[in-house]
Amino acid sequence: MAARQGLVDRPVKEWHADAPAPCWAYDSVPGAGDWLGNSRCSCALCGFASRRDLLLSVGRRPRLADLYAEVEQVRGDSFRADWRITDLIRHANTCGAPDPGVVWPE
Repeated sequence: MAARQGLVDRPVKEWHADAPAPCWAYDSVPGAGDWLGNSRCSCALCGFASRRDLLLSVGRRPRLADLYAEVEQVRGDSFRADWRITDLIRHANTCGAPDPGVVWPE
Protein backbone atom coordinates (compact mmCIF):
# COMPACT_ATOMS: atom_id res chain seq x y z
CA MET A 1 0.00 0.00 0.00
CA ALA A 2 1.20 3.50 -0.74
CA ALA A 3 2.47 5.68 2.07
CA ARG A 4 -0.35 7.67 3.65
CA GLN A 5 0.93 10.93 2.19
CA GLY A 6 0.99 9.36 -1.29
CA LEU A 7 -2.68 8.34 -1.45
CA VAL A 8 -3.76 11.52 -3.23
CA ASP A 9 -2.40 12.44 -6.65
CA ARG A 10 -0.08 15.43 -6.93
CA PRO A 11 -2.44 17.38 -9.29
CA VAL A 12 -5.23 17.09 -6.72
CA LYS A 13 -2.93 18.41 -3.99
CA GLU A 14 -1.79 21.29 -6.21
CA TRP A 15 -5.36 22.24 -7.06
CA HIS A 16 -6.35 22.16 -3.39
CA ALA A 17 -3.38 24.30 -2.40
CA ASP A 18 -5.02 27.20 -4.25
CA ALA A 19 -8.69 26.33 -3.62
CA PRO A 20 -10.67 28.85 -1.56
CA ALA A 21 -12.45 26.00 0.26
CA PRO A 22 -10.64 22.67 -0.12
CA CYS A 23 -12.57 19.45 0.32
CA TRP A 24 -11.94 18.11 3.82
CA ALA A 25 -12.61 14.51 2.73
CA TYR A 26 -8.88 14.23 1.99
CA ASP A 27 -7.93 15.19 5.56
CA SER A 28 -8.20 13.25 8.81
CA VAL A 29 -10.33 16.10 10.19
CA PRO A 30 -11.58 19.28 8.49
CA GLY A 31 -8.76 21.72 7.92
CA ALA A 32 -5.97 19.40 9.08
CA GLY A 33 -4.18 19.52 5.74
CA ASP A 34 -2.62 16.14 6.52
CA TRP A 35 -4.02 14.16 3.55
CA LEU A 36 -4.85 11.22 5.88
CA GLY A 37 -8.48 10.98 4.78
CA ASN A 38 -9.90 9.53 1.58
CA SER A 39 -7.67 8.84 -1.41
CA ARG A 40 -10.32 10.35 -3.69
CA CYS A 41 -13.36 12.54 -3.27
CA SER A 42 -16.55 10.64 -4.06
CA CYS A 43 -19.91 9.72 -2.62
CA ALA A 44 -19.67 8.69 1.02
CA LEU A 45 -20.11 5.01 0.23
CA CYS A 46 -19.03 4.79 -3.40
CA GLY A 47 -19.12 1.45 -5.18
CA PHE A 48 -15.84 2.40 -6.88
CA ALA A 49 -13.97 3.35 -3.69
CA SER A 50 -11.01 1.44 -2.31
CA ARG A 51 -11.48 -0.79 0.71
CA ARG A 52 -9.62 1.69 2.93
CA ASP A 53 -11.82 4.58 1.77
CA LEU A 54 -14.95 2.50 2.41
CA LEU A 55 -13.80 1.58 5.90
CA LEU A 56 -13.10 5.25 6.58
CA SER A 57 -16.57 6.17 5.29
CA VAL A 58 -18.24 3.51 7.43
CA GLY A 59 -16.54 5.14 10.43
CA ARG A 60 -17.44 8.67 9.37
CA ARG A 61 -21.06 7.95 8.42
CA PRO A 62 -22.22 4.99 10.51
CA ARG A 63 -25.92 5.75 10.14
CA LEU A 64 -25.63 5.81 6.35
CA ALA A 65 -23.71 2.52 6.43
CA ASP A 66 -26.48 1.02 8.58
CA LEU A 67 -29.08 2.18 6.05
CA TYR A 68 -27.10 0.55 3.23
CA ALA A 69 -27.00 -2.65 5.30
CA GLU A 70 -30.76 -2.51 5.77
CA VAL A 71 -31.25 -2.17 2.01
CA GLU A 72 -28.88 -5.08 1.47
CA GLN A 73 -30.89 -7.24 3.81
CA VAL A 74 -34.32 -6.28 2.44
CA ARG A 75 -33.34 -6.63 -1.22
CA GLY A 76 -30.99 -9.57 -0.80
CA ASP A 77 -28.37 -7.64 -2.76
CA SER A 78 -24.73 -6.99 -2.00
CA PHE A 79 -23.19 -3.51 -1.86
CA ARG A 80 -20.63 -4.72 -4.39
CA ALA A 81 -20.08 -8.10 -5.98
CA ASP A 82 -16.98 -8.57 -3.81
CA TRP A 83 -18.07 -6.86 -0.54
CA ARG A 84 -21.21 -6.76 1.51
CA ILE A 85 -21.68 -3.55 3.48
CA THR A 86 -22.42 -5.64 6.58
CA ASP A 87 -18.95 -7.20 6.27
CA LEU A 88 -17.37 -3.77 5.87
CA ILE A 89 -19.19 -2.51 8.97
CA ARG A 90 -18.05 -5.54 10.99
CA HIS A 91 -14.48 -5.14 9.74
CA ALA A 92 -14.47 -1.40 10.53
CA ASN A 93 -15.58 -2.16 14.08
CA THR A 94 -13.19 -5.02 14.81
CA CYS A 95 -10.10 -4.90 12.60
CA GLY A 96 -8.40 -1.57 13.11
CA ALA A 97 -10.00 0.51 10.37
CA PRO A 98 -8.64 4.02 9.78
CA ASP A 99 -9.56 6.58 12.44
CA PRO A 100 -12.56 8.43 10.95
CA GLY A 101 -11.54 11.73 12.57
CA VAL A 102 -15.06 13.13 12.22
CA VAL A 103 -18.26 11.15 12.70
CA TRP A 104 -21.50 12.47 11.22
CA PRO A 105 -24.34 11.39 13.56
CA GLU A 106 -27.13 11.99 11.00
